[in-house]
Amino acid sequence: MVGKGCACGYLFLRMSVSEQVIKKVRAMSPAQAKKLLAYIKQREREEQQDRQDIEVARRALAEPGEHIPWEKVKADLGLK
Repeated sequence: MVGKGCACGYLFLRMSVSEQVIKKVRAMSPAQAKKLLAYIKQREREEQQDRQDIEVARRALAEPGEHIPWEKVKADLGLK
């Protein structure tokens, strides 16, 4: 029962925050709302890219063979 109470509390909190955000967005000027939308879209693109990068890294780590430490790669290439 504790788990259900926590989930309901979390959902209530999320709904409360969402309602507050909606009120603030409605109070914005069209220019402010446009900037906010552009920011949100940029963050969504970045998060999607991050998810793709993580998936590529997971697949690479799952490949058979030797894993070469990044420090060795940098040293071999003369990078700091």
